[in-house]
Amino acid sequence: MKILKTLITNEGQDQDIHAGEAYSLWTQLIARYDTAELIDIFINLTKDNDLKRLLKNGLNKTILPQIDRLEKAC
Repeated sequence: MKILKTLITNEGQDQDIHAGEAYSLWTQLIARYDTAELIDIFINLTKDNDLKRLLKNGLNKTILPQIDRLEKAC
């Protein structure tokens, strides 16, 4: 019964990620950095206040939290 419990719960096994997972996380993180930089450029260039507010909202509520989660996962 102890063997079955070990197999089901993954006790005693390393929780490291392999190279493919690390690469995937890294590429997603770089994509979010690029998106955040592009949105910052749009915010600085736009004159429309509604568009600025929408871009800032998307950056602060979507992109930056995703960056935080991906950095923690890396």
